[in-house]
Amino acid sequence: MKQLGYPIYFFLYLCLSACESNEGPISSQNAPVIGQIQTNITHYHPSYFDKWDDEIKRTIDYSFAVKMSDPQGLGNIYHLLAMDTAREEYHALLGGELEFYTLSDWYQDYFKGFERTVYNIYSPDRVNLKNWSMYAVDRQNNQTTRDFEFTLPDGEPVLDEQYVYSSIYENPDIEGIPGLEAMSISENSLSIVSNLETESYTIEFEVSDARAKNYALWFFNSGINPDEIGTVDQFSSSIVSNPIVLGQKVSMQLPWSEIQIKQNYSVEDVFGVHIVLLDEPVEFKFLEHELRSSYLGVSEYLTL
Repeated sequence: MKQLGYPIYFFLYLCLSACESNEGPISSQNAPVIGQIQTNITHYHPSYFDKWDDEIKRTIDYSFAVKMSDPQGLGNIYHLLAMDTAREEYHALLGGELEFYTLSDWYQDYFKGFERTVYNIYSPDRVNLKNWSMYAVDRQNNQTTRDFEFTLPDGEPVLDEQYVYSSIYENPDIEGIPGLEAMSISENSLSIVSNLETESYTIEFEVSDARAKNYALWFFNSGINPDEIGTVDQFSSSIVSNPIVLGQKVSMQLPWSEIQIKQNYSVEDVFGVHIVLLDEPVEFKFLEHELRSSYLGVSEYLTL
C-alpha cells in the first residue's frame, strides 16, 4: 500500500554530483521545476494496525505534497523522489529503482500535484525532520533538487529539533519531539455509546496534549480487514460546538446524519471509530481557502 524507505544509491549520487537547487540558478531551462513542498506527520496508537492482517505495524506515517512542472510536460518526468539524505533512503512519488510508479499512481488531480503518505520499515516509530531533498530527473537526464524540512506543530519552523517519535519509541533524547497525542481508552477516558432513538452517538474523551487544537472522526466496519466507511471532519457543526478544552472532558452528541458515509455503506455498518487529534491547521499551499493540519494523532480503536 505505502512505500517503504529504499536506499538512495544511484539516485543520491546523481543528485549530489549533477543537480542544481530550485533555490539557486537552474543550469538547464529544460530541467523539471520543483514547486513548494508541504508535509504532515501522523502518530498512531500502537494498536491501530492490529485491525488488518497484512499491514506492517508502525506508529508513524508521514506525507509529502509537491507541485511539479516540466517544459516538456509532466509525462517527461522520469523520477520524483523524496530523499532522507541523513539516512540515505528515499520514497518515490514517481519512478523509483525497486518499484516503478507511473504518473497516475500518486498524481492528485484536485490540486494538480503529487502527494503520497509513506512510512519507513526500518524506522517505523520515528521520522527525521531535517535533511530532506526532493529530487526530479526527466527522460533527457535533466535534474533538479529542492531541499526542504518538516515543520513543528501549527506549521512552526524547525529549530534544534531533529526528529518526531511515537509513544513506543525507545530512548528519545532532547533533539526529538513526541508526535501529537494518540489517545488511549484508559488514559483519556474514551467512550462511544449509540442511541437508536435519537440516531446519534455520544462520544467522550479528554485530551492531555496542549498542541491538539481540534479533532476529527474515522469510522470503520466490522470486516476481517475493516474498511474506513465514513468520516466527520473538524468543521462539522457538532465538533465546532464541542471544542477541545485542555483539562476538560469533551462530550459530544453526534447525529448520524453528520457522518460522511462512503458509497455502498450505511450507518448500520459502523463497528468502531478512531478519534483523530489535529494541530492548528495552516493554509494548504496549493489551493485557496483550504486548511490542512501538519500533525495528526490517531486514538486507540473504540468499538460499539
